[in-house]
Amino acid sequence: MGFDRELAGEFLDDRDRDTARFFAGRGEEIRLFDAAVRESRRSKQAVFRIYQGAPGCGKTSLVDRLRQIRSEDVLFLDIEKEDLGGKGPLASRVRDAAA
Repeated sequence: MGFDRELAGEFLDDRDRDTARFFAGRGEEIRLFDAAVRESRRSKQAVFRIYQGAPGCGKTSLVDRLRQIRSEDVLFLDIEKEDLGGKGPLASRVRDAAA
C-alpha cells in the first residue's frame, strides 16, 4: 500500500488525540482486565485496575476500548480529584453511578 495523502491529512487535522482510530495489540491488557472482573465476582472486596504509563502510550484509548466492549457488564466510573477527599465522596460517587 502506497502513501495515502488524504488519510495523512485527516490524521493531521484530527485534534482528538485521546481516541485511537485503530485499536490493536492490547489483548494481554484486555485479558487481565477480564480476569479482574471475574475475580471481583468471587470477592467481597472491590477490585480496581489502574492504568499508568508515559503520555501517549495508549492509556485513554485502552480504557475507551474497554468501555466499548465491556460496558454492558462492567461499571466504568471516571474519578475526579474532588472524589478523592475521603471515602465519603468516593462512595457517594460510586453509589450514584451504580444507581
